[in-house]
Amino acid sequence: MKTKTTALSFSDLVNLARKRFKKLTDPRRRLDEDCYPLEDAAMSGLAMFHFQDPSFLKFQKSLEDSDRKSNLTTLFEVANVPKSTQMRTLLDGVSPLEVSAVFDDLHRRIDEAKLLSKFRFLNGRYLALLDASEYFSSHKCSCPTCLQAVSADGTVRYHHQILQMVLAKPGLKHVLPFGAEEVRRQDGVTKEDCEINAAKRLIPRIVGSHPHMDLVIVADGLYSHVPFVQLLQKSNLSFILVLSRVIIRLFLRI
Repeated sequence: MKTKTTALSFSDLVNLARKRFKKLTDPRRRLDEDCYPLEDAAMSGLAMFHFQDPSFLKFQKSLEDSDRKSNLTTLFEVANVPKSTQMRTLLDGVSPLEVSAVFDDLHRRIDEAKLLSKFRFLNGRYLALLDASEYFSSHKCSCPTCLQAVSADGTVRYHHQILQMVLAKPGLKHVLPFGAEEVRRQDGVTKEDCEINAAKRLIPRIVGSHPHMDLVIVADGLYSHVPFVQLLQKSNLSFILVLSRVIIRLFLRI
């Protein structure tokens, strides 16, 4: 029987991700023996972030180092990595919702290990911090789902953002990733996507996946407006939202 520590070992978490990636819908119409397994492409992407390489190209270049290639095989069980262009083609066709399901797998494992309760705060509630960050920006490279920011001189900047939710607790050094939603140009929609719209997609999904968790949504002043507050109330969630630099809107369900 695995202990709490071994149940959350690096190899176990990697295997957890691989198991989920094997369930991804393959965007390729035809498969043959020479095709790279889709889960290997997804695991290679995970490895790239683990090794903190800035791009697929840099990641593949680094594999010329025999030690790095050995680590990829040993840690992530990937023998052959698709070329950068091929990997993009493969992964671009995968639904982000299918990939994000790995968060639920992780939380179930953490809950089974009796470690999720360490994040309880405010009479047993969980603080869920919500914020977005930008992870790509370019004036030259773009894709159909890029956000666009037009400057005063007409220059267009293409960028991607991700909305992230983490569990946190005062006094704990680490946070627990709890969910994510891409801020991106949606199919058939001309208006730019935004952080708020991404939150409106993420919140119902989080509540649906974890209906029994008493969450307190914590966010900055961007979220302090009536429609979003109504969404939180409809979802039966408590919240702490900043109204200004000195005023905080606080609503905790009793």
